[in-house]
Amino acid sequence: MANPAAPALSGDILTMLRTDGPGPMNAATVAPSVSPPPGLAPMPAVSSEPAPAQVPEAAADPAVPFDPAAAFKAYVAASIEANKPAAPDQPAPGQQAGAAAPASPVPTQPAIAAPSFIGSRVRSRTVALEWPLSYGGQAYEAIVVARPTTGQLAEYFDRLMAQREASAALRFPVFFDVAGAPIPDALMDALDPDDTDKVMEVVSDFLPSRLRRLQAPQPEPSPPPVGDHTAQTS
Repeated sequence: MANPAAPALSGDILTMLRTDGPGPMNAATVAPSVSPPPGLAPMPAVSSEPAPAQVPEAAADPAVPFDPAAAFKAYVAASIEANKPAAPDQPAPGQQAGAAAPASPVPTQPAIAAPSFIGSRVRSRTVALEWPLSYGGQAYEAIVVARPTTGQLAEYFDRLMAQREASAALRFPVFFDVAGAPIPDALMDALDPDDTDKVMEVVSDFLPSRLRRLQAPQPEPSPPPVGDHTAQTS
């Protein structure tokens, strides 16, 4: 049973459908021969030609002219900004924020040994005690008589001036133990008399000149002659 709404096909179209012709069938040739259904607008023709490519329109604004001087100034400013040192509270370029900066090594001075005398002159002599003593938990079997340094003499005269008595019992700073520590006055007073004489025999060989002047007896001033007057001259 035929569909009453189906459009009628012309004899040319039936002939083309029945014919096995070479190549594809052109829809533009078929479409005009087809009658549209009642109430519908005719189908527009379809072309097999490709649509032309859409070319974007050129920008309406003209191009900005190139300024060599401005470009050079911008390059110099960027170089200065890149090489500028970072502030103390800001991380340097390439350093993470909050990361502690590496501490610079602190230069250390090599330890310097204390000054020492050079040469072949003897500055001390060790006197063995015939009667050794023990004092303060230390045994004293010898006393070293040594020539004092300027610093030791300065300390001696400071103590002498503090006592304000020229006749005060203050020994010269020339008596030391084998370790270099000064001999206590209590030990010097406790020496056997023979050991004291042996020690004092070598003291004068190591006294500086200023201490020798203190050790030498001062001559007493002689009283003026009685009854001897010098006549005044006019």
